[in-house]
Amino acid sequence: MSEIKWEEIATVKKGGRREIVLSGPSISKRIEDEGLDLSLFTLSDLNCLFLTKTCIESVPPELSKLSNLVNLSLHSNKLKCLPPEIGALTKLKNLDVSSNALTELPPEISSLTELYSVNLGSNQLSSLPNLSLSTKLAVLDLSHNNFTEFPDICHADLSHLSELKLNANQIEAIPSDINVLSSLKVFDISENKLKAVPGELCDLKLKGKLS
Repeated sequence: MSEIKWEEIATVKKGGRREIVLSGPSISKRIEDEGLDLSLFTLSDLNCLFLTKTCIESVPPELSKLSNLVNLSLHSNKLKCLPPEIGALTKLKNLDVSSNALTELPPEISSLTELYSVNLGSNQLSSLPNLSLSTKLAVLDLSHNNFTEFPDICHADLSHLSELKLNANQIEAIPSDINVLSSLKVFDISENKLKAVPGELCDLKLKGKLS
């Protein structure tokens, strides 16, 4: 077992808490000086992990030990990649890795079948793993990325997807099978390079922005 170095982790461990927040300049300085305290990943009962606003560039594979995570927020860091071990977090419902430097995602994300909300905004992504097994997905934010083609999300199995943000990319076309997303209500695809809009959008009761 890793020796606990950080007081925040020791406090959660001692109190049997299910949530930990590690955020801001002081945490960032510690990561820069000594690296992330890996005893964090001995907190196997954690439901919520917030590791945000730091200089961290990668998450260690020990992440897989936090198998009870429901909420994982890693926004506003310097992440260049996510470990494939994220696929072991089978209870995960809410994932926020916005405002990082991600250029791709591990295909193991496809196995996270309990996902409800995924925020991947403000990264450098140009593709997305198949999420058709994430049948509970309701909110997906892919805004401010590098998509030139519409991501692989037009699957009938995503029948609960109600909010889709693709604004501020470089997408040129919306696929005609967009209407398989039968619950879509908010669809923001503004600030792209659209040349045409398919008539199938009329099949959806949208409240979002299309231009």
